[in-house]
Amino acid sequence: MGRPLFLLAADLDGTLVREERFNPSAVGLLLRLLRSGRCRLVFATGRHPLALTHLLRPFDGLFSYLVCCDGACVLRGDWTALWARRLDEELASRILDLVLEHRGILWPQLHTPSGIYALEDDPFSRGYLASLGVLAPRLEGEGWRREGVCRLVVYSRDEGVLRSFARALRACPGGVEVTFAGSHFLDVLPRGVSKGAALREILRLEGSFPRRLISLGDHMNDLEMADLSGVFLCAPDAPLPLRLRAQGRVGAVHRGWGPHWARSLLRAIRSP
Repeated sequence: MGRPLFLLAADLDGTLVREERFNPSAVGLLLRLLRSGRCRLVFATGRHPLALTHLLRPFDGLFSYLVCCDGACVLRGDWTALWARRLDEELASRILDLVLEHRGILWPQLHTPSGIYALEDDPFSRGYLASLGVLAPRLEGEGWRREGVCRLVVYSRDEGVLRSFARALRACPGGVEVTFAGSHFLDVLPRGVSKGAALREILRLEGSFPRRLISLGDHMNDLEMADLSGVFLCAPDAPLPLRLRAQGRVGAVHRGWGPHWARSLLRAIRSP
C-alpha cells in the first residue's frame, strides 16, 4: 500500500462535531481513512474537549497513536484531563512512554479558553509549558537513543524548553516519517520565527516526508508561506492560497463534505 500518510484533523469542534453532533460525512471519511491503513496517526485540535472525546469512541481499537487536543491526551480511549491539573512528573513520564511505545508524536498545543495563545498570562499554559521540561531529560536518556523511532517536536516561546528538546532531537538517530504542521501548531513559535520558516525547518528535519498534507480543517493558509512542493491540500472551509493553485502544487481542493469530495480524497490517498 505504500508509505502511510498521516492525517491532520483540525478544528474538530467546528468541522467534525457541531453542537456535540457528528458531521456524518466527515466522521465516516475519517473512519475509512483509519481503516485503510494509510493513516496511522490522528492529531486533533479543537477548543471543546467533548468534541475529541465523542469523536474517538467509534474508532476505539482502530489506531494506537497519541492524540493531543488542547492539553488533553487520549490513547485508545484512555482519557487524561490534563487541562484540569498540572502535568506532573509521573504523568509526563507516562505520556512519553506511550509516545515511544507507539512511535507517535507528542506535539503539545497551548490553547487558552478564549482561543488565543497567551503563554505569559494564562495559568494553564504556564503550568503546562513548565511541565514540559520534565520530558526533556527522558528524551536524552538511553531509552530515546535506543528506540530511535519517533521525534518529539515542541515549538514554544520558552527558549530553555526549546534548547532541551533540540538536544534530544540531535541525540536521536532516527525519526518518524512525517511531521505535519498547521497554523494551530505554529501560533506558539518563538519570537522572531516566521511560520513559513518553521514549516520549512520541519520538512528539513523530516527528510522522508512525502510532502502530501491532508487537512480536514481550515488552517492551511500558512502553506503559502512555506514554499512546499507536492502538497496535497484539501481544505473545505478555507480559501485556497492562489499562489499554490497557480504553481500546480495542490492535488485537489473540494468544498464541503459531500460523497464526491470523500471519494476524490480517498482516490488521491490511494495513489502512489
